[in-house]
Amino acid sequence: MKKHIPNSLTLFRIVLVPFFIWFAFFDLHKHNFLWAAII
Repeated sequence: MKKHIPNSLTLFRIVLVPFFIWFAFFDLHKHNFLWAAII
């Protein structure tokens, strides 16, 4: 396997994770009841 694929996934993960966390916190304020229903 080439090293370019894991590096791309790692880079994609580094960019995606902070955005997903920010989106989760941002969505938490708008849909508080939805998180309460899940948890």
